[in-house]
Amino acid sequence: MKPRTSFGAPVLAALALLLALFLHTAWLSDDAFITYRTVDNFLNGHGLRWNIVERVQAYTHPLWMMVVAAAVWPVRNFLLVPLLLSVAISLLAAVLLVRRVAIGPHAGLAALALLAASKAFVEYSTSGLENPLTHLLLVVLLGWHFAAPEVPRRALWLSLAAGLLVLNRLDSALMAAPILLALVLERGPRASFGWIVLGFLPLAAWEVFSIVYYGFPFPNTAYAKLQTGIAPEDLWPHGLFYFANSAMVDPITVATVVAGCAVALAGRQRRELAVVAAIVLYVVYTVRIGGDFMSGRFVAAPFLMAVVLVARLPLSPAEGRLAALAAACIALSSPASPLRFERNFGTEQIFPRGNALQTDRWGVADERWIYFRSASLVHLNPGQKVPASMRLFGAEISVQRASLVQPLGAIGYYGFLVPRDRHIVDVYGLSDPLLARLPVADPKVWRIGHFDRVLPRGYLETLGTGIDLIENPDVAHYHRVLKIVTRGELFDWDRFVEIWRLNTGAYDSLLPRR
Repeated sequence: MKPRTSFGAPVLAALALLLALFLHTAWLSDDAFITYRTVDNFLNGHGLRWNIVERVQAYTHPLWMMVVAAAVWPVRNFLLVPLLLSVAISLLAAVLLVRRVAIGPHAGLAALALLAASKAFVEYSTSGLENPLTHLLLVVLLGWHFAAPEVPRRALWLSLAAGLLVLNRLDSALMAAPILLALVLERGPRASFGWIVLGFLPLAAWEVFSIVYYGFPFPNTAYAKLQTGIAPEDLWPHGLFYFANSAMVDPITVATVVAGCAVALAGRQRRELAVVAAIVLYVVYTVRIGGDFMSGRFVAAPFLMAVVLVARLPLSPAEGRLAALAAACIALSSPASPLRFERNFGTEQIFPRGNALQTDRWGVADERWIYFRSASLVHLNPGQKVPASMRLFGAEISVQRASLVQPLGAIGYYGFLVPRDRHIVDVYGLSDPLLARLPVADPKVWRIGHFDRVLPRGYLETLGTGIDLIENPDVAHYHRVLKIVTRGELFDWDRFVEIWRLNTGAYDSLLPRR
């Protein structure tokens, strides 16, 4: 990395403001508790499983899952610990951005002002999801990317940061790839490939574990969200509207992405252009898959990379202060700005109506608005270990649904509280290995990230009794194979044969098509 940039009073004040924002807005999303249920099962001796009877990877972020497990293990508090962990990691990312990436304190001040003004960045600096660790690893990666070529072991540390970034979330490979390509172009293949291989060993080790333990190289969520049977021409308009949503409720974030890329393109420096390529690849991919239902979540990482480009500008003291002031003014003009420090942000209802920030016609929601009252640091009660709404709705589930096999849609908060002897069938397929591989119920009626599947007739009865009662013989056959992989003896040779056959498409013809 570059020589350290000293902190002045304005930079320290900006860091203090950012820390206050992180603490004030800290919250946990419903989806975070999908991972926490797996972590809870693991810490209680059931393995890395969501339903304890089968090995299914219901989380998308292996590295984040491991970090959360290590942090939660001593006290088993799934509310306070993840909140404070996320705040600490996010603050560290901001410090490193100024200390190791910015070319001077004035550019660092402008960068911090942009971070504080961004609704997407501030909100997803917590949320319980992997974003804080993604942000930290991006800053480390780009710090080594912009380091002088003669810095010892630069290629190794850059490659390791890239490998850990991808381990944290596999689609981050689209952000890491242009940076690694720039390294190869600078040093040559012979001087680079060995370091890249070494840096990606942790990811390779995880992939071996994933195939052996779960039977598949990718999270179950990837199969549920990327193999829906929905035509690409029906998905990409949703992706465009996902970024349009951010432009409306969080204009400074999208404006920074555009401006950062424009400045870098004008400069035509290879390293800056590599960052632009990383931003473009990730944005195009996000549009292609239809975006997401969480407003701003997948805009935060491209925004952070654009802020890095701003931090590389040789700003004068006056320019740095002016940029910081402009960012604050633009952000405060938005009713959703985190700089407003609204304690009463959000609603106690799980799915409120009548708020334009909550859910738009394309299914994009302000998730913090929905869950802030139930699971946030400012509303945390002493000794509270689970979100308040979980107690209310969890009790309702326990009373009304006595069956040991329960179909559910929103599986985060609810799934965490449901007793572990209950087998939850996620109708969106995120935690269900069979439903994840079935097409959506209606390719014209769906919400992004929530692709409802039709339960095969006899499926619930099969799960409840252990007797094969699925009426469709092809689906029944496919499910029997899945059971061998997800429930069979871990090191049985026949299981490895079926893992190979499933992953090479030998049984794909058994699945229904639209």
